[in-house]
Amino acid sequence: MKLLKQEILLEHYHILRKKIANTIAGANPYMYPATDWYALMLNDAVANQRYNLNLSGGGTVARYYIAATFNQDHGLMKVDKRNNFNNNIDLKRYAIRSNVNINVTKKTKSKRSIIYYN
Repeated sequence: MKLLKQEILLEHYHILRKKIANTIAGANPYMYPATDWYALMLNDAVANQRYNLNLSGGGTVARYYIAATFNQDHGLMKVDKRNNFNNNIDLKRYAIRSNVNINVTKKTKSKRSIIYYN
């Protein structure tokens, strides 16, 4: 039984070696295709966007800080012009943050923060 399993494995090994050799040689592109799936499906680079805006100011009694961010991430997959759909990611994210610090008295301070993101 053990010998039979070894013979079957050896036969599969020889078939696999033959397929690899024929693929490298380009013997029959339909029977032994050598497809570079990464080059076929993915772009080399993608442009993502990020915008930031920060404002801060104030005086001795009150200070403020406002920050806004916009990010847009695009997908890395190639899109066939013949198709009417795009399965790439097109992620858009927004974030806003606001801080206000107020000195009510010399020893009492008030701090408020608001954060929004999607």
